[in-house]
Amino acid sequence: SLDVILLHSITAIRDHAFNCSGLMFIKIPDSVTIIEDYAFAYCKFLSRIIIPKSVTSIGDYAFTHCIRLFTVHMPVDLEYPWNAFQVVQEYTSTKLPLPFPL
Repeated sequence: SLDVILLHSITAIRDHAFNCSGLMFIKIPDSVTIIEDYAFAYCKFLSRIIIPKSVTSIGDYAFTHCIRLFTVHMPVDLEYPWNAFQVVQEYTSTKLPLPFPL
């Protein structure tokens, strides 16, 4: 597993930042406002993520193919592209805004 602590000075999680990593959990700091394209794509062990209210933009395919992503905590009013959570197959509980593309 990969444990990552993000500094509170980070304002964006850039394209492919954690793509294909062994990350299992991440709490994004309140300083982050943007999660860019493919930021967490193909993180096959990622099971839980906490996205704060400060995030106003999630990029295309940001969490695509995170096949074990069970729980996503994020603001109900946060909009994201239809493909942000594409091929996320094993949801058991989420706090996502509706409608959520399955």
